Amino acid sequence: MKREYNYNFIKEEKERAATLCTLWHVGDNAKIVNDWIDIYIEGMKEGTRLEGDRAKVDFVKQQLETDFHATIVHLEEPALRYLLARLLFYTNNELEFGNVVCWLGGKYVEPLIKVTSFSIPDFLFMINEYLAVTRGDPQNEVEMKLIKIAQKSNLLNAQYAEKYAVFTSILEVLSKRGWQHHLKGFKTILKYISSDDLDIIAYLKNFHIISKQGCYIMLNTLLNYPIHEDVYTDFAIKRRIIEISDTARGAKYTSSWESKALELIKSVPTDKLKGWCDIMDEKGYEWTGYDYPGWTDAAVKRFRKAALWISQMMSV
Repeated sequence: MKREYNYNFIKEEKERAATLCTLWHVGDNAKIVNDWIDIYIEGMKEGTRLEGDRAKVDFVKQQLETDFHATIVHLEEPALRYLLARLLFYTNNELEFGNVVCWLGGKYVEPLIKVTSFSIPDFLFMINEYLAVTRGDPQNEVEMKLIKIAQKSNLLNAQYAEKYAVFTSILEVLSKRGWQHHLKGFKTILKYISSDDLDIIAYLKNFHIISKQGCYIMLNTLLNYPIHEDVYTDFAIKRRIIEISDTARGAKYTSSWESKALELIKSVPTDKLKGWCDIMDEKGYEWTGYDYPGWTDAAVKRFRKAALWISQMMSV
């Protein structure tokens, strides 16, 4: 699902970026950031027109890198935070020039995360207002970048109401992703859920992604499958099942994986764990290619393999 390049797309982003400038008090440094991004947009447009001018593209990329290290890195933090927000937008939305698709500055995001901090209001505004219209490109894992920002700014351990807002906002971004080859972002969020986060657990039980990919139908089925009457204990067991299942790789399980699986078997009622393994046996093949003919869901394959191995262990 590619967004065709048009001036409205960029014009609308610049209007929202102006709101960030005001809110974050970026000041005169905004022009330096804006000019840097404009170099990329116009350079890629010119360099890839028709059959493309590779030399022009390479020149633009070199100019960006030179200016970044000579000028951008020395700006005050509000300007760096502003640039980071804009890069998140453009790395998550491809610009299509003729037959060439471009993403702006993915290599600059990680360095900027390391030198910026966000308050909860600023983080939520960036996600829910500025980034709200982004469609979620499957190749760029923007939710992982947002999680790293939240980790760096200690937002994942916020007070409850704010924590709920942070978690659900990141999950909303994740829900817009296309075909996903791993569950890294989802599993990272699960690690931060505590016994006080019952509303987040309830939210997760109703979480879906727009692509209707099989692995998330599978996860939704697991999260709603009854294992324990205590809500948090039930969730904690399922978090362990997810972590163990998603690491089932290779033709034969390792001793380390076996040890974790045996601990799970000892701590979960046999009928409940067997019931889940039976569900994976019955539904797993269907979920492997759900709604994506010709594609194979690698996450579901790992969960199917884990269910088979655990079933074999329980039958010994």
